[in-house]
Amino acid sequence: MASLSAVGVEPTATTRRRWIHEAWTGCGGKDAARAEAALLQRFVKGPFTVSRVQIELQQLGLGKQYIATLEMNPDAPGPVIVWAHGAGAGLGFGFKNYDALANLGGTRRRVLAFDWLGQANSSRPCYPHGRWGRSRPDHWSAALQFFLDSFEAWRLALGVEVMDLFGHST
Repeated sequence: MASLSAVGVEPTATTRRRWIHEAWTGCGGKDAARAEAALLQRFVKGPFTVSRVQIELQQLGLGKQYIATLEMNPDAPGPVIVWAHGAGAGLGFGFKNYDALANLGGTRRRVLAFDWLGQANSSRPCYPHGRWGRSRPDHWSAALQFFLDSFEAWRLALGVEVMDLFGHST
C-alpha cells in the first residue's frame, strides 16, 4: 500500500481519513453516494426524497453540520416512523424496509430515515471530545452524548414531536 506522501498528498488529518476510507471501500464519498442513490431508486417503489438537513451543534463546538435524510409520505398524519441504521452503515441498508414502513399495517405513515453524524452521507466532523485523558466510562458517555446531541438537533430541525423509532443493526 502506498503512503500518502508517496502519491503526492500532504498527510493532513482530513486527507489521511479520506485516503484510508477510499482504500477500505474502493471508492470516494461521491461514488458511494451515487451507488446508494441508484440502490434506493431501483428498490424503493414509493416516492421518496433524500436531502441534507442542516443542524447546529454549538454545544459540541461543531457549528453547522448536515444529516442525510430520506423521507416518504411527508404529509401523512400520525406519529412519524424514524429509521436509524447501525454503526458504519447508511440509508441504503434500509432499502427493503422503507416501503413496508411507509404503509405499516395498511396505514400510510410518514417515514424519516437518517445517517448518523459522522457516518455515510452525513457530515463527518472531527470528534470533539479527543481521544486521550479520559476513563473508559467517560469516553462512552461522551460518545453517546455526541450521537444524542446530533439526533436531537436533527429531530428539532424537522419538527418531529412524536415518533416510533426503529433501529437497524448491521
